[in-house]
Amino acid sequence: MELLYTIAGTPLLVSAILLFVYMVSVFGISLYVWNIGLSLKVAEKVKTILPDCLIVVGGPHIVYKENQNYFKDNPFIDFVCESDGYGEVFFNEFLYQLETDKNWDLVPYLIYPSSGRTFYKQSTAEFNKREFNWPKNIYQNNKEYILSRKMIADNNNKKFFMSYETSRGCPFGCTYCEWGGGINSKVSFKPTEYIYEDYEFIFKELKPHFFNFIDANLGISARDVALVEKLCDYKIATGYPESVVT
Repeated sequence: MELLYTIAGTPLLVSAILLFVYMVSVFGISLYVWNIGLSLKVAEKVKTILPDCLIVVGGPHIVYKENQNYFKDNPFIDFVCESDGYGEVFFNEFLYQLETDKNWDLVPYLIYPSSGRTFYKQSTAEFNKREFNWPKNIYQNNKEYILSRKMIADNNNKKFFMSYETSRGCPFGCTYCEWGGGINSKVSFKPTEYIYEDYEFIFKELKPHFFNFIDANLGISARDVALVEKLCDYKIATGYPESVVT
């Protein structure tokens, strides 16, 4: 199987076998300043392997506004989710339209190329972020799958790493920060009771070695202190997580 890149001497592969087995129809990938080069290579390779597969990119490092030839320069990209778009909202409607009328104008945050890929079009659908319903018990509802991944890590003497989001968005526009500087958006907070329910399951059953807060700006809210203190209580009680990253 062809090597795409090596990172720290470790070969990174695109699994053509798995792609063909599952006959992937949609391939989504997030673009950040630190992974965009590799991610675009992966997306291009997927398109080569499965030309009918729709490539959807999102994340903060999308430059279709700055680069008028964005879709020409990246012919393997079919759709873009805006940088400040909510992926759950976007994909829910995107997949529905894909299976029904393909009316892309009804998909919030959707950007797509013109027929000649000479300019981009933008959906007029709107979504009020204040009405976003945070998913509840997402880890508990996927317990079997998550534990299977943890078993693989354990069997290969690898540390189990978990990412967690308590809020979304950042109201600041710092030029040095791709997150805030890129979106400068309102903040949506996950309900505190949802977080505590997740903590109970994560630290008592999943027991991750590393726990990563992926909020744009942890500490922006007074309640964040309580969230971290609660995490420390679980660390004392269970020994997990071994390390916390923000």
